[in-house]
Amino acid sequence: MLAPDMIAMTVAALVTGAAAIRVWRVRFDASVRPFAYGMAFASLWAASVVIEIHSTDFGVKQALAMAKPFAILGLISAMVIHAVLHTSGLAFLRRRQAAALLLVPCATLLLTFAPEKLQLYRYNFRLRPHGTLQAITWDGGPWQKVLTWYFYGLALIAFALICRAAWRAQKGYKRLILVAAASWVLPFIADIPGRLGLVKLELNLNAYGLCAAALVTGWAIMVENLFGASPIARGLVVERMADLLFVLDNQGSLVDRNAAAAAALAGSSPIAHGVQPASVPEEWASLLAPRDAGPTQVQVTSGGIARTYERTEMSLLDRRRRAIGRSVLFHDITHLEEMRRKLTAEVEQRICTERELLRHAQSLEEARQAQERNASQLERMVQELSAAKQIAEDATRAKSEFLASMSHEIRTPMNGIIGMGELLLDTPLDEQQQGYAQAVQHSAQALLKLINDILDFSKVESGNLVLEEIPLDLEATLEGVLDMVAPMAAGKGLELLLRVDPALPARIIGDAGRLRQIALNLVGNAVKFSERGHVFVEAVLAGPGTAHPGNQPAVRISVHDTGPGIPPSRLPDMFERFTQLDSSGARKHGGTGLGLAICRQLVELMGGHIEASSQLGKGSSFQFNLPLTACPDSQDCAPQIPLLPAAKVLVAGGSELGASLTSELCRRLGLRVTAISLTDHAPGLIRNARQLGAPFDAVLLDPSGPDHHNAGLIRAIRAAAGGQRIPVVGLESSPHLKFIPSGQPESPDGLLTKPVTRRALSQLLGTLLGDKPRPAAPVVESPPQRLSAPSLVCRRVLVAEDNAINQRLILSLLSKLGCEADLAASGAEAVEKFSRQSYDLVLMDCQMPEMDGFQATARIRANENGHSHTPIVALTASAMAGDRQRCLDAGMDDYLSKPFHANELVALMNQHCG
Repeated sequence: MLAPDMIAMTVAALVTGAAAIRVWRVRFDASVRPFAYGMAFASLWAASVVIEIHSTDFGVKQALAMAKPFAILGLISAMVIHAVLHTSGLAFLRRRQAAALLLVPCATLLLTFAPEKLQLYRYNFRLRPHGTLQAITWDGGPWQKVLTWYFYGLALIAFALICRAAWRAQKGYKRLILVAAASWVLPFIADIPGRLGLVKLELNLNAYGLCAAALVTGWAIMVENLFGASPIARGLVVERMADLLFVLDNQGSLVDRNAAAAAALAGSSPIAHGVQPASVPEEWASLLAPRDAGPTQVQVTSGGIARTYERTEMSLLDRRRRAIGRSVLFHDITHLEEMRRKLTAEVEQRICTERELLRHAQSLEEARQAQERNASQLERMVQELSAAKQIAEDATRAKSEFLASMSHEIRTPMNGIIGMGELLLDTPLDEQQQGYAQAVQHSAQALLKLINDILDFSKVESGNLVLEEIPLDLEATLEGVLDMVAPMAAGKGLELLLRVDPALPARIIGDAGRLRQIALNLVGNAVKFSERGHVFVEAVLAGPGTAHPGNQPAVRISVHDTGPGIPPSRLPDMFERFTQLDSSGARKHGGTGLGLAICRQLVELMGGHIEASSQLGKGSSFQFNLPLTACPDSQDCAPQIPLLPAAKVLVAGGSELGASLTSELCRRLGLRVTAISLTDHAPGLIRNARQLGAPFDAVLLDPSGPDHHNAGLIRAIRAAAGGQRIPVVGLESSPHLKFIPSGQPESPDGLLTKPVTRRALSQLLGTLLGDKPRPAAPVVESPPQRLSAPSLVCRRVLVAEDNAINQRLILSLLSKLGCEADLAASGAEAVEKFSRQSYDLVLMDCQMPEMDGFQATARIRANENGHSHTPIVALTASAMAGDRQRCLDAGMDDYLSKPFHANELVALMNQHCG
């Protein structure tokens, strides 16, 4: 009778063998084959145990006992390989590790056939009872323990790999993997109690372990092969799927189809197993014909409805890999095709959009790159501008320092010229000396004005120039400008002409200095560039004749010359800085090229506009318009020139324009005028007028040529007058050029230098005709009055001045005022004298050697210590912006820039000696 363990072992051998065969037949994965091999070795092991127990031959028993380790080695090896392949554990099994795993099996193979006397593996084989049978047993050597631990080590590695795969697997596969792992380790778990001596040797638990492993393995195989083995899958999947499935044999007969395929063929006769393709509809017969492998698209029209299918054909193989037929699967993709067409259209639209976006992105990228380049260029420009700004600031600072230095150096001698001129005019002089001295004063004042204009140019550039709004006599201002250029015009034989529109107000509101500067620049250029002819200055009313709110008139001042003219291409640049008509090194006329630019800036600051016109060979014309504001009725704006009593005047000779202007001046003075162009006709005309009882009262004579001798003409005029004394007034471009000097019988009774002004003509004719006009307020500066002591006299004055001429000037002025003055040539000397003597006033120069005026003032204020205060007035040639405030900040009480007038000094003394 068989022992219970042998029954279990026999069942295990059969089940594991069947499992090996079944797994081998349905193998579909690389890890399935090692599983089949493992089941085969397990079956071999169980079978060898059963056969060995039932065999009666000791040699057979011994051979089978020696074969069992090789079955176990195969089982363990298959188990490890299956675990590695099933769990993708190849990364843990390198070449060296695989070689190490082979060492124990190889050593076991060698020791199996080694002599027993070595006692390394097994020795002393003997029989022992096993139920009614006998089993072979032996004594184990040390290698048997190595082999046992090797078995268990490999089993543990395989179990660990499978558990690792179960841990990482999806939830649905965890149970299957764990079951497979348990099937491997059950025999080894069953062997542990026997190894530990927990059970009797007659009970072999390995058999029960193998039996349990076989049953578990069979269940796992059934689960893994469910879809491939169970016919239930057809009803669950194949019959219910929407795709059309046709199965044909090698002869092309339709042997099977699913429910969806049968529905598609509903219009034909029923299709049974083995029906020929000819019995199917024509449209399907061609579709079921053999074709090349691979999916293709086909169109099928059934019941008037066209549908699109994806046709897939596959070969059917039996277990021996022989072709037994083919399957044709039709997947309905009609809806997908519609979606594909829509998606294709959308994709094409999207592609177009993306291309457009790409072009736009490229444009944006190009714009960005351009912006980066522009930013880089702007950064470089900013750096360059910053450097240029620094250079410009340094240049401006240097220019300001240069202008301040030059202003100081020029004003210092100018103070001596103007001051000494005033002292000279304050002395008894004859008429000629008085004229010379006044001419010197006028020239000095004009030069000082030009210096001030140059210094103000920096204010024009910076926009800090402040325009004056005071009453001015436009006619007198223009007359003064022509007086300044008259010597230059006379030297070139040019005729200066002036006309002021009678419609203009007698006095207007404006900045006389800036107006004079503009007119002087334009007239000076006209004289400089004209070699013959005349320079004509005209001021007319532009706009309505009278001002009324909302429509302010303007004054238009024009300067016409008879020079060579300006090329039309150069006219637009005439008012630019540093622009000259001839910029070559051999040019005839010099200049900086700033004059017209300054004129434009000043005119625009006044709210006006300047322009130029020219004709080559005929001359040029510069004109500018300024807003006109009439002076309100007041004493300052009263008319300056009274009318003369009605008299008859003959204007003889001169140019047509000059004679016309002179006649207009006479009419404006209330005179009756007769004008002739030929001076030779004057005696006859005078004689006829006397005979008719309407004689001429005066003759204005303007000979035609500079070399013409006029003595005979004057004698003829006086002879034609008979016994009547007719005053003859000569009109000259410069005095004593055409006429015999005064004091001779043939000399004229009076001379007027052109341009003839209304004021000069009125005074001269009023004197010659014997009817003096009413005194009028002078237009130019009145003759200086005698100096008088101030009402509150500064009896003792300290003068700190290092320039010898200015020392003499200030001491002379103070002496005339009755003041006692002490002189200090430096700031240190002034401090020393102030510490020894008290003074009513200190006149302090700012720039002095050793100690300047600012330091000296600080020392004086420190010596006062707040107990007393002596007025200190700065007398300095520094006239730049901020100089006055600097003096006040240094502790001075007032500021007077050089050159100054005596009456200005007197006013300051009256102010501070109170």
